[in-house]
Amino acid sequence: MNPGHMSPPATSAFDPLFWLHHSNVDRQIALFQALFLSTYVERCTAKESTWTIQPGESLDAQSPLTPFHRASGEWWTSASSKNIVDLGYTYPELLDTPSNETLISRINSLYRDSRLASKNTKLYPAVQEVEYIVQVTMPISAKSSYNVVVFLGDMHDNPAKWTSQDSFVAKTSSLMAMTAQSSSTTVGTVLLNGVVAKNLANSQMQQEEVSHYLKTNLHWRLELGDVEIPRSEVPGVKVTLMSTKIERATTISELDRWVGGFTVLGEIA
Repeated sequence: MNPGHMSPPATSAFDPLFWLHHSNVDRQIALFQALFLSTYVERCTAKESTWTIQPGESLDAQSPLTPFHRASGEWWTSASSKNIVDLGYTYPELLDTPSNETLISRINSLYRDSRLASKNTKLYPAVQEVEYIVQVTMPISAKSSYNVVVFLGDMHDNPAKWTSQDSFVAKTSSLMAMTAQSSSTTVGTVLLNGVVAKNLANSQMQQEEVSHYLKTNLHWRLELGDVEIPRSEVPGVKVTLMSTKIERATTISELDRWVGGFTVLGEIA
């Protein structure tokens, strides 16, 4: 995310990228819905107010999605808008109403990390059996939108070169209104096994050694538009290294599956 029209929410809708972004999010949700038909909107309690929702109000899949109403005058709800075909469109991966196995194959072909999916890649147990994750907790109140950039290794002095470095892993973004006043946070997740498999391709490290390697070499910085933001300007950002056991898919028509709980390995400085 850069400091153009997309960054301030007050002007983001005027940036064509805004519409591409929302179209992509809609597509991702549609794919998720097709895979997990029984999992959709869970009941929750509103933390903040809108024009029609009060703090503490209970919300679920039947709650009105104001101000959007159907031709009959009824409010749209998450439940009534779940099937995108009813809304007059679909996506290429869903056009033929595929089985779950076929849809997973299509998703894996598009998105599975090639560093983990190659038939020639032999993953040592520390990466085969454990998923390493960075959890980024970001306050939604700050002076401006910002990016949290995660590195595995040293970073260049010039922020403009950060994303082109070999040590660059990923960035997560927090898009906010300049006037936002809230104690709420948002959470981003970065999967590390692809970069670990690349960096330690010929290694036989055990899990404890990989954990130590990550805790020693992971770093993060704040920036927007290739300009570093001092951490003091966004207090409350927290980057945590975690792990969980994983069952690897054995065919392209399966997804990797996290099993068990998450182990906190430490906070990244």
